[in-house]
Formats: sequence, C-alpha cells, structure tokens
Amino acid sequence: MRIRSSNRTPYLSRRDQARLGIFAALLGFVVIAMQQASRPETWYWLTGNPALRPDAQANETEDPAAESKIDFNVNAEEPAIEGNAVRVVEELPDLKDDGELTIDPELLALVKDNSVGIRDSERDLYYFLLAKVRDAPLKSLEQAARDDVAFTVLMTESSKFIGKLITLKAELRRLQPYPAGRNEHGVEQLYEAWLKTDDAGDNPYRVLCSRIPDDIPSGMEVKPDTIVRITGYYFKRYGYPAQEHRLHVAPLILAGEIQWIQSRDAAPRKADAGIVPYVLGLAGVMGTGIAYMLWRFRRSDREFERQHLKRLMGAPSGAIESLDGIDTVDVNDALRQLAEADGGNTFQTGGEETDSAPNADTESPG
Repeated sequence: MRIRSSNRTPYLSRRDQARLGIFAALLGFVVIAMQQASRPETWYWLTGNPALRPDAQANETEDPAAESKIDFNVNAEEPAIEGNAVRVVEELPDLKDDGELTIDPELLALVKDNSVGIRDSERDLYYFLLAKVRDAPLKSLEQAARDDVAFTVLMTESSKFIGKLITLKAELRRLQPYPAGRNEHGVEQLYEAWLKTDDAGDNPYRVLCSRIPDDIPSGMEVKPDTIVRITGYYFKRYGYPAQEHRLHVAPLILAGEIQWIQSRDAAPRKADAGIVPYVLGLAGVMGTGIAYMLWRFRRSDREFERQHLKRLMGAPSGAIESLDGIDTVDVNDALRQLAEADGGNTFQTGGEETDSAPNADTESPG
C-alpha cells in the first residue's frame, strides 16, 4: 500500500479565508488608488490648484473654446499705395510726457489690431511709449503692471489691453538688434525679442526693448530654457510675415529692458524631478509592506503545514495507553521456534549460527 503525501494547504479554515479577504482588499485598494492617481486634483497638494493661480483666474471669464476662436490672420484694411504716391497722415495730437504711466485713451484709439508692421498713424505713439518705458523706473512699471493676462485673453480681447502695462515671464527664443528708425523721442537702440509661454503653445510674443543684460544668449535661435521677464506696454496684435510666405499676428509689447532670470541648464535642476521622488517613495513603501505581508503569509502557511502533518502522522489520543496489557512476542524466539519446527534449518538469530539439514538436492556419499 502506497501512501501519497500532499503539501497542498487546505483553504477551508477561517484563518485562510481571512488571508484571501486581505488579498482581495489589497487588490481593491490598488484599483481605487489607480483611479485616484489619474485625477489631477489628487496632486494639488504638490503642484497647487491651477484654478487659484493668477493666470487661471483671468481665464475663468473667458470662453473655454476661445483659443480655437483666435484669428491669426492679418486685416488688409490699408491697401498698398501704387506708384510713387504719398500717403497723407491726418494731424496727430501732441504727445507730452506728464510723468504718468496711464496713456490717454484718445491716443490709444489710433492703434489698430491685425495690421502688418506699424501704421503711419501709430508711429508717433509707438516711439513715445518706447521712450516712456525706457526712462521710467522699472519698479514703478512693475507696480502698475498686470501679470495675470493669459495669451488667449490677450489675443481675443486685445482692444481692452492696448496701452496697458503687462509683466510677462517667458522663455527667450530669439534676440537680435533692431533698427530704431528716425523719431523725435530719442529712441536710438532697440532689441527685438521673441518669447514663448506655456499657455501660448507655438505662438510667440514679440517684444521690443531698449536695454538687454550683458552676456544674455542672443541670435536667431537662443539655447533652450533661457528664462526672462519683461514689463512694458501692450501695443497691439502685430502682423508679420511668417513661414511659407504667410502673414501671422502676435502680441507686441514695448518694454524698457529685459531681465534675465536664469538659464535652467546652468542652474540646479531641483524642480525638474517634479513628483517623481514622491511617487517612487510611495511605491517603495507599498512594495515593502506587500512583501512583508507575503512573507508573513508564507511563514504562517509553513507553520500550518507542519502542524497539519504532525496531526495526521501522530497517534490518536489514548491509542498508546490502549496497548498496555497486550502480550508481545520476541522476534528471536519466534524465529527459533520456526527453525525447530522446520527440521533444523540454519537461521541466524541474534548473531548465532545453527546447523541445518542437508540439502535435499545434494547426493549422499557412496
């Protein structure tokens, strides 16, 4: 009879059922955690609530589909003059700097959006504003400026911001000297900068200023992650020739100087990791906890198997006591009795040798 042993653990006890319940609860926890992690508001404790940021507050009143409604086309409201004709510009009001940063609305009414370059009626105001931000203290400009105007709002409601001071923090993409042209306001040197912000996508800002920091990256393509801040007057949606001989518009800001905040590739990248360390730390804690629980479960299973096997192999209670009083037979005595009954065959009992009868197949002598 062959007895087959099995090491399989019977999952019928309350203890094992409790373990299975814990595993099911862990699986449910993982599913719920995945759902919560996919929600942006779950991570507001790390990144902050975007709805509370200044740029987001400015976007609350705008149409969610406003970005798709932005018109980047140029208006052909002033056809080119043919031949050698001379365009006569209507008489413009005198521009006098009274020291105030607020611009007369009558002067701002001369500015027209979505026109290519600077129109003749805008030129005097254009140089006047450049001279004004050049000479005004930067601190006064920043105190009077708004820093919560998003790109979408600026493009869709441009007329509301013409002549308003705006502070912009962005990534510098291009910086080159720009000819100032003849003017009566003493503007001699200009620099043209193209800036990019996260909310503008691939659409740039065009900035003209009178001063730039020493050693700031410049050229047609500035190395990535060069962060600058400017404060100046928003002038209009400026039309310019883009790629493939197309006309495009961009916000034009007239500033006094460019402030070079930092170049991220030269600064420590402390913020580049984002929430990765927190996620890895949480994953490590959860992995350690699950590994510990599995180790405890395995250890408990082995202990259960050892006790279960001991219970199966052990004698029932009282079985040993029931054998008292039963006659036992010594094995050597039993073998000796068998040898004697067999006619003297030799058996080895307890190390002693006895004679046995001759083999019946052996021939007798003579």
